Amino acid sequence: MAARDHKDPQIVVNPKSIVRRLPPLECERLQGYPDGWTASESDSARYKALGNSVALSCVDYIMSGIADVLDEK
Repeated sequence: MAARDHKDPQIVVNPKSIVRRLPPLECERLQGYPDGWTASESDSARYKALGNSVALSCVDYIMSGIADVLDEK
């Protein structure tokens, strides 16, 4: 990939660098789900489901804030 400024391209990404793809198990852990939460699906379906989900820690934080506000009333 190159970024172009008129005629002289600048290299943005070195094509020889290696990018490691996270396996579905690591994606589950990053989102806060237990290991094997999506194990019954194919890897592509697991990636899609985990990519469209929300991190459990974020949901917990938001819901505890809502609960605190409701308890004040």
